[in-house]
Amino acid sequence: MELGKKRGIMFRSMSAIDPSTEIFTVFTGFKGSVNKKTGNMVQSYILVADRPPTVAWQDGADVAICGNCPLRYGGKPQCYVNKGHDPHAVWHACKRGSYIEVGVDVSFDEAIAFISGYKVRYGAYGDPSAAPHIFGALQSHTGYTHQWKTSDLDEECMASVSTVYQKRKANELGWRTYRIVLDASELDKDEIMCPYPKVQCVECKLCGGGKIRAKNIATLPVGKDHH
Repeated sequence: MELGKKRGIMFRSMSAIDPSTEIFTVFTGFKGSVNKKTGNMVQSYILVADRPPTVAWQDGADVAICGNCPLRYGGKPQCYVNKGHDPHAVWHACKRGSYIEVGVDVSFDEAIAFISGYKVRYGAYGDPSAAPHIFGALQSHTGYTHQWKTSDLDEECMASVSTVYQKRKANELGWRTYRIVLDASELDKDEIMCPYPKVQCVECKLCGGGKIRAKNIATLPVGKDHH
C-alpha cells in the first residue's frame, strides 16, 4: 500500500500516561498544511480511542492523552484547542477506517520511516508523552510536553512550563523549556522570545527539544494561531 494515498497514518496503542486506556496517534497533512503558525508541517493528534474528544475532555478521560496539563477542563486559562473541530474530525475518521493503520496495513518501521521524511508538529492535540515509542522514533519536529517530571522525551520535546520556578526545575532535569509570558520583560536570563510571526515553526526549528543547542523559548499567548 502506498502510504501517501490515504488521508493519514494511525497508530493504535495503550497510553503511556494511563496504560488502561487505548489511544489513537494520528499523523495528517502529508499533502500540505496551511497552519498559520507552524507552516507546512505534518500535524499529529493523540486521542482517546473509545470516546469523542469533546466527551473525553468533559468527563476526564483525556488524562490519558493530556496528563497533568493545567489547561485541561476547568483550568485557567483553558486549552486553546477546539475539541469539536480538528480533533473531532480526526477521531471520527479513525472510527471510519479512513487512515492507514499501523500493524494492519503497514509495519511500525515502515510508518516511522515514511513520517520521518516530513517535518512534524508533535501534539496538535494531546501530549507526545502518551506515546513516547512513536514520538521518540521520529526525526525532524517541534514538540512540547507537560509531563517533563516523568517523561524521557527530553531530547525530542520542550518542557511546557508556566512559571520561572518550573522552568528552572525543568532545566535542572535536563530539559529545554517553552513558557508563555505576557511581556518580554519577564524573560529569564537564558530565555529568548519565539520569533513568530517573523518566522514559522517549519523554518525556525528551535522547539526541537534537547537535541537543539539553543536557549529556552518564551512566547506571548498564541491563542488560535496554532490551529
